[in-house]
Amino acid sequence: MKISERIDALGELFPCSKQGGKTSQMDEIIDHIKYLQFQMKDLSRSRLGGEPTSIPFVFLEGCGHYSLDEQQIEPLEDTMGKLLEVNPSMATQLLESKGLFVMPMALAEGLHHHE
Repeated sequence: MKISERIDALGELFPCSKQGGKTSQMDEIIDHIKYLQFQMKDLSRSRLGGEPTSIPFVFLEGCGHYSLDEQQIEPLEDTMGKLLEVNPSMATQLLESKGLFVMPMALAEGLHHHE
């Protein structure tokens, strides 16, 4: 079995997006596994009477993307800008899921002046 076939088979086990290349798919899988490991450690700690982790994981829209809250030091505008550069369709889907959409500034300014 080729490596790409194994990656595809692994991707079927995780709720990952099929967009992007094998590298981005592997990154999503690795992020998801790290998140699951963190959840297991936190669950084990609380079951054994220890304190749960004080820094919660924050779900970043998309598949398997989680980050520690204090690691999120980049402004949202920069994060969205990078997402628009790397994967415009995913950025558009994310915005639309929140009731937002992207339009050229000239069109937005034109709409603003008509009000």
